[in-house]
Amino acid sequence: MKPGRFFYKIAAWWLLVAAAAHSVGHYLFYIDESRFSSDRLDVAKRMQALVADPVLDGSLWRMLQAFSLSFALFLLFAGLASLVLLRGKPGGALLQRMANFNALFWGSAFVLIFLIHPTIQLLIISGVAFVLFALSRLSLSGKKVLRTPGGEPDPGTEPTDGEYPDEGADHMNEMEGLDDMDDISVEELLGEETS
Repeated sequence: MKPGRFFYKIAAWWLLVAAAAHSVGHYLFYIDESRFSSDRLDVAKRMQALVADPVLDGSLWRMLQAFSLSFALFLLFAGLASLVLLRGKPGGALLQRMANFNALFWGSAFVLIFLIHPTIQLLIISGVAFVLFALSRLSLSGKKVLRTPGGEPDPGTEPTDGEYPDEGADHMNEMEGLDDMDDISVEELLGEETS
């Protein structure tokens, strides 16, 4: 597997691992009250008594639980979506765009979290995801681009990860040379003499 795809795949698995770790933390912090210290249990009871959403009769504790679960589901979705994309064997240009999008997204997330709500767990998740997707994008840069029959670059078939053989470009060069040929008969193509 070429470096660009390798880093992209590792980034996808990192998001899945983060989703699993956050889910375990969610259970231990919000669900399993037998593990709560007396102070945490007291805080949980107070938050359960505080109604944050009168319409749905949701307590502040319930809302925190929902946001925590939503974050775990988001990480699961982001990781699975990246793996599904890779299974479809995308062209190099599409993989570049997705790696670039993910690097920008997770890099921006890291900066926002650092500036607004700096928590070590979220900084590690977003920071590692940013680095891996950025490495994927950098590994996919600067490779040879296949040409269309008209000679224009075909960004949809950019062999950024070496999945396209070199003879494809040679075949295109041979095709371009056909324009210079004179009109000849079938007999001449078959090597037969014409009278």
